[in-house]
Order: sequence, then structure tokens, then C-alpha cells
Amino acid sequence: MSASSNLTLEHSYHEAQRPIISVEQVDLNYKKDKGFTPILNAVSLTASVDQFVAITGPSGCGKSSLLRIIAGLMKPTCGAAKYRDSPIIDTRREISMVFQNFVLLPWRTALENVMFPMRSGHQDINKVKEKCLEALCEVGLKGFENVYPGELSGGMKQRVGIARALAVEPEVLLMDEPFNSLDNLTADHLRKDIYSLLINPNTSIKTVIMVSHNVEEIVELSDHVVVLSPRPGRVVGKVEIDLPRPRNKKADAFSNYEDKIYSYLS
Repeated sequence: MSASSNLTLEHSYHEAQRPIISVEQVDLNYKKDKGFTPILNAVSLTASVDQFVAITGPSGCGKSSLLRIIAGLMKPTCGAAKYRDSPIIDTRREISMVFQNFVLLPWRTALENVMFPMRSGHQDINKVKEKCLEALCEVGLKGFENVYPGELSGGMKQRVGIARALAVEPEVLLMDEPFNSLDNLTADHLRKDIYSLLINPNTSIKTVIMVSHNVEEIVELSDHVVVLSPRPGRVVGKVEIDLPRPRNKKADAFSNYEDKIYSYLS
């Protein structure tokens, strides 16, 4: 093998190992009256290629705020979130987010909701429509393009939200308690569908960061778990989950990982 080939392979290896997302010593304070309320304290984490990262912790510890900082929707008080070493100072095309409460416009159809973030004078509207139709098909909503949110079930609304996130072809998918508003059966089906989408080599997604308080869900889906303390949230534990997929919830190893995460939460 030539020296140039070796250099190319080494470069590819380092690119694969380099974090796509890095959070470096992030603090977040909210203004309150004449003082400040600390929300996050010196939080650091990374997410690399082909990695599913879960962030968990007690209610009010700043999990969702941290995700919004990574999405470019909020700015930290100190520290930085970075996309491939570039500081995230605003929303960007490479990072897309699925929200807990669907955030759909009730006066727009499913297709129009998926198209909404992509409607720009710089894009061919027919190509945008085609891409959004493909995204709806990927999440199992073919035939529901012209249905309004009020006519959709909770699971279908969340699928629209996921399709909207996928349609922009992001490298990073952020999910904020994506299954929390759904009944157990719907959530279970949607988790399986989400995982099938993520392991599909034809998708643009290279890494996923999910906020969740559901420990079983976390062990089922994630490779790396970051546990935050009560507010102000700081990292009190990190767990690497090494289980074959699909994961058997009844296996002792699965329960052991649940116990380990709960030990940090207690």
C-alpha cells in the first residue's frame, strides 16, 4: 500500500473518531428578578459517528435546555457547543430536532408542516415537495400527506415531526423526550421504527442525541448515556452500553445497565 493510501486511511479513521458534536464546559443561568438561577454547571459531552447518545437526569436539571443549546436555539452563559469543532451560535442545516410536543401548525397539512422549514426562495419547490413526500413515506405516513394534524393520532403527529426533521437531511438528529406524550404501545412501535431509520445507510444521519427520563428506553436505544444531577445540572455519570441489537429487555445484562443508570439517579 502506498504512503498516500496510508495517509488517506489514517485521515478517514481520524475523521470517524472526531466528535460531530462536542459540548465543552457549558454553564447556563436564567435571569430571575435581580439575580440568576443556575440551570447547567460545567457540562461536557461528545457524540461521534454512528453513536446514539442519551441524556437523562431528574426533572428540571436542564436536559432540554442543553439540547436546545446544541440545536443553536439557546446560547450558553459560559462554554460552548460545537459542530465538528465549529461553535454553534445559531441553528444550522446539519442539526435537526424532534420536539416532545410535536410543534405542528394545525392549519397546515402533514406535507405542508414537513415542508415549512424548507420553504425558501433558494430552493426548487418541486424538489422540496418530493423530498418531503419521501420523508413522510419513510416514517410510514404515505397517503396522509393532505391530512391536518387535528385528524392525526399522537403517534402520527410525532411521525410528522420526525419526517420534518429528516427532510432537511441532517447529520445530527436531536430528540427531546420524543415518545413521552404517547401511550406505551405506540411509543414502543415508534422506537422500533426510529431505530430502523437510524441504521439505514441511505439516511444522512450520523449521530443521534436524545433527552429522556425513561431508563428502559435509554438502554434499548443508546450506546452512551450521560446522567445529570439535580439543578444545576452537572455530569454525575457516564455509561457505555455494549449490547447486541435488537436488545432483549428481559436479559440480565439489560437489567444490569438499567440498575447502573438508576444508581446515578438515586
